[in-house]
Amino acid sequence: MGPTLSSEYVEKTYMIYTSLFDNASTGVNIKCENKELAMRWLDVLLADPEATRTRIIGFEGEDWEYDENQEPVPIVDENGRTSDIVKKGCG
Repeated sequence: MGPTLSSEYVEKTYMIYTSLFDNASTGVNIKCENKELAMRWLDVLLADPEATRTRIIGFEGEDWEYDENQEPVPIVDENGRTSDIVKKGCG
């Protein structure tokens, strides 16, 4: 698992930063009823390598597989197309 994400601006909102993929940020609003749980969920979503991989390239065995060098490669169907991972909420 990647580094724990930090929170700032506790009085207004919780801001979460990640540098694992695109340095994007997201936040948990101060009105959230369970800020700690929301922060933990975002920590997994943004910092866990497997969650990050799924978000970016889809699901292993459905959308990609490892090649002989243990690198992920897209699975191509008989028509030369890859899976539409955006429809699955990935990508």
